[in-house]
Amino acid sequence: MTLNFIDSLKNWVEENREIILEEMDADMIETTVNNMEDVPNEVKDSWSDGSKSRKDRLKIFLDFVLQKDDYLKALKKTMEENGILCVNN
Repeated sequence: MTLNFIDSLKNWVEENREIILEEMDADMIETTVNNMEDVPNEVKDSWSDGSKSRKDRLKIFLDFVLQKDDYLKALKKTMEENGILCVNN
């Protein structure tokens, strides 16, 4: 995947943030995280923190995903598997 693809994917996630926040759920976060490498436990814990709303946990998750290309690819894979449209390869 080219840098242009990653830039396009990052832009798509940022532009469609509200839609993603509405569509994603905890299972999709878990699936995405399982496709990621080197995710610190404290970060994983923040996504399962029951004191935060689903939307707040998803915001933390999306901010984290946007930091690394491999995380973006894992998110894209999960979204496509769950029928959420994403940018083309």
